[in-house]
Amino acid sequence: MNWKILPVLLAVLLVALPIAAAQTTWPTTIVVNVLDENGEPISGLEVIITNSSDIVATATTNSTGWVNVTVQAATDFDALIITKGPIAWLAQLIRYNTTNTVDIWLNDTSTWHEVNVTVIIGSEEGTITFNATFRASTTSPVTANITGLQAPVFFYVMKGDDTAQVNLTLPEEITKNLVTYKLENITITHTGGTKEYTNETQITIDASIESVEIKYSPAVPVFLGIPLQTWVVIGLVAVLAGILAVVVRAKQAAQAILKRERRILRDYELTNNHNGILFHAMESYDLENKRKLARRLLRRAD
Repeated sequence: MNWKILPVLLAVLLVALPIAAAQTTWPTTIVVNVLDENGEPISGLEVIITNSSDIVATATTNSTGWVNVTVQAATDFDALIITKGPIAWLAQLIRYNTTNTVDIWLNDTSTWHEVNVTVIIGSEEGTITFNATFRASTTSPVTANITGLQAPVFFYVMKGDDTAQVNLTLPEEITKNLVTYKLENITITHTGGTKEYTNETQITIDASIESVEIKYSPAVPVFLGIPLQTWVVIGLVAVLAGILAVVVRAKQAAQAILKRERRILRDYELTNNHNGILFHAMESYDLENKRKLARRLLRRAD
């Protein structure tokens, strides 16, 4: 054996071993069961599984409220399990190369605290889309950013996790039926009954909150559900329509008078003499003089 190349082989081996270890992952199964506040399975509910930096998997519950996903993992990792429907989230230590079962049973009031979030747009309940940052902890806190959430919605906060909270980022303006609404006020009711008011686009929900009401008001004055500027446009259109109608009527009236003038001229031109006027001489008249003569004859005929 050439002992001179032994140090080189050892160096290559020392470099290759960590790389090989880092590339070795194992199938890891995560099974999630979701029940509603009445203990019934929720079907068609989106479940999101994230680690501290990325979304690991998304799936939809089946008719019995189950989700079964398999991911590749090299080590154990902290994950956030988040549901989008009712919105619930909890941190879970996922063991690699095995099956992990997570139960989200919202009817268990000893585990979950319910927060009702409603949205008022104008004078009626409506729907908004918002983004949120979730936080919970197992061995260490885990956060996840989720977009495209909708309210009104029920949030379920894990009671046993003091770090469990969600930061909502709300739209400052929304549009409904061509009307623009601006965020006017948010009423936060705490579990003790005290109320807090704000109009900030970011709020935090945790287990100390009982309910949240988000109110949007029209950006401009509204009359009978229609913005004031729309009424102005409607008024201008009505005025223009009225002017157009007057013009059309005047044109129709003028055409009627000219038609009558032409008829009388034609009738009187068939006569050689009427009231001392020789109509055979009218052949040399221009149109304006013929009209003047027709008007005089009209006055006499009336």
